[in-house]
Amino acid sequence: MKRQGAAEPLVVASLCSGYNAPALALERLEVSFTEPFAADKDKNVVKVLEHNFSSLQHIFGDIMETPIQKLNQQLPTTGLNLLTAGFPCQPFSSQGQGQTPG
Repeated sequence: MKRQGAAEPLVVASLCSGYNAPALALERLEVSFTEPFAADKDKNVVKVLEHNFSSLQHIFGDIMETPIQKLNQQLPTTGLNLLTAGFPCQPFSSQGQGQTPG
């Protein structure tokens, strides 16, 4: 996908990605982007990301256990245009069983 009038695609990364809704939105809006990495500590979510987003260049597990240098190594020399992050969804998910953070 190529944005009208855009020379280069956006460089987008996602932390606590979940099912990567920001990437789905960008695709739906026909925004040209590359996604050098995403991260999520849930192994089932990682499987979904691997299956649905073959363009993802690297998928990290728990971001709290990933050195920042590893993330930086995945970025192109032009840097990052957009960083997205999910929030804990325990209060809303069946997996969290209604737990609230804190």
